[in-house]
Amino acid sequence: MDTNKDDLRIIELRGENFKKIKAIVIRPDDDLVLLTGKNDQGKSSAIDLIIAMLCGKNAKMIPQPIRKGQTHADGRLDLGKFIVTVKWTEKGRYLEVTNAEGAVPPLPPQELLDTFVGEISFDLSKFIDMEDKERTELFLRLAGLDFAPIDREIERLVEERRLQGIKMKMYAGDRETITIDDLPGKPIDTSELSNKYDEAVSINNQVNLEEAKISDANRDIEEAKEQIRQAQEYIKIAEKANKGRKEWLDKNKPIDTEGIKQEMLNANKINEQIGARERNKVKDQKHKYELSVYNKQTDKITERRKSKDKALQEAKLPLPGLTVNSLGTFFNDIPINQLSSSEKVKVGMSVAMALNYRLKVILVKEASLLDEENLKVIREMAKGKGYQVWLEKVDKTGEMGFYFVDGSIESINGEKVESSDYDAVGEGGVRDEN
Repeated sequence: MDTNKDDLRIIELRGENFKKIKAIVIRPDDDLVLLTGKNDQGKSSAIDLIIAMLCGKNAKMIPQPIRKGQTHADGRLDLGKFIVTVKWTEKGRYLEVTNAEGAVPPLPPQELLDTFVGEISFDLSKFIDMEDKERTELFLRLAGLDFAPIDREIERLVEERRLQGIKMKMYAGDRETITIDDLPGKPIDTSELSNKYDEAVSINNQVNLEEAKISDANRDIEEAKEQIRQAQEYIKIAEKANKGRKEWLDKNKPIDTEGIKQEMLNANKINEQIGARERNKVKDQKHKYELSVYNKQTDKITERRKSKDKALQEAKLPLPGLTVNSLGTFFNDIPINQLSSSEKVKVGMSVAMALNYRLKVILVKEASLLDEENLKVIREMAKGKGYQVWLEKVDKTGEMGFYFVDGSIESINGEKVESSDYDAVGEGGVRDEN
């Protein structure tokens, strides 16, 4: 057994009116101290009593330490070298620490306890089934690392980069299609073509009008020939008029307006493409700028993550071979979640022992979740290193360990304890079945 004269273990625990406890005295004589009983009988309260007595303000505060209906609660813990006494009243918690001879050490009580009390509230049973994210947070806390500010900054940068990506893609995906090769440098002036078109339309309308007049005149001529006597003067006038019209028509031929119209359409198409080209230049400049902002944000995120990874690599964890990085928690380069149950128990016990190297006490709540193989591992590791493990386990037989009934210890390893024997409760622990 690995022991040291400065190592501390629990020699005796006394408690009265604490949570579910009425009155208990426990004097362990084994490396495993088994607290058994049905649910809500006080066994968990005994574990909480040890934590509340030793950890003070650093422990998870218990809202109602005093048993319902009582005015105060008391606890006394004999650690051999030190005696810890705590009293809870409606006004608060009162702590006293003396040495074995009853003398008060020079340090304030809680400050003295903090010199040898480690992470006694480390829960081995929860460690085994813990999610890797929660285990990572635990190890970081034990190593004194707080990544909350960095994680919040990374989260903010990632969100900013996501919005920047949307903006960047907007400019990249909103480009217009250019289908005409060899576009001129400037838009075509379509006003001249428009005037040309309007003039051609006017002439064509005039041509159609004049042709219609000729047709009407010819009909008049035919009618006049029938009435030649009455229409001689009209014929002369009409012939003269027709002669002038024919002369005009000889000078003015119909113009093809479709060609001009097509020219106008082509010019408008070219001009629209030139406009698209210029707009694309603006969008390209904006996209280039937004991309540079996006890349800078990515560099910041990478830098923050590198600083986090560096801190993880340099973290002083309580067990050789234990590492934490952005991928999770590892033991000897194997993810802890992939370890067997017994291997997790070994790692958890090693962590607990490293955290509690002076006060060699490990507390295990909900030990009912541990099978016989795991309990055997715990016993062997505790015995080999001189540790004392307190386990709380649901049991209805009353045949194992300190058996709790309604806040008191009814039996120890199956042997009845009389209520009048409060100050003379016998020694007890866990039977070694091997």
